Amino acid sequence: MDNTEISQFGISLKYCRELNDNMSQRALGKALGVSGGSISHYENGKQPTLELAQKAADFFDLTLDEFLNIVDKNTNQELVEKAKLKSRYKQDIKQAGDKAGDKAGDIYTKSDNTSHKEGNSYEIEALRKSLEDKERIIASLEQRITDKEELNKMLRNEVDRLKKELQGYKSSE
Repeated sequence: MDNTEISQFGISLKYCRELNDNMSQRALGKALGVSGGSISHYENGKQPTLELAQKAADFFDLTLDEFLNIVDKNTNQELVEKAKLKSRYKQDIKQAGDKAGDKAGDIYTKSDNTSHKEGNSYEIEALRKSLEDKERIIASLEQRITDKEELNKMLRNEVDRLKKELQGYKSSE
């Protein structure tokens, strides 16, 4: 990445992070496998590896080129919305998984206080239910992502159709 892209990376990283409910540098760092301090350094111009730049773009469900072109509120609104929605759904899925894991942990702790035989069957059933809940939540969120993608595709097609129609009017004048 050349120097222009490096500074562009920091600008895009910060803007996409802030688009997503002012996600903390620490939270984004955790998602990308680096520290919050590293995110700060990247946002202030530190050169990322190509691998990290791609990870960041993937996290916001953008191509690297799209990611590097998101700089501010005047950026292509379709890209901005895409970055906001996809990462928010990913966070929802992660939070749902964390909650299900916490619930299973609580149940496991409670089962330690029952008799060993009762605890095992109770524990297994509770973990199974927790896993089923997690799977339902993930399926629901994945469906919401698919619905948004289909809506975006329909809107893009409609915009393209209107552009062609407008070009037809201009050429007939």
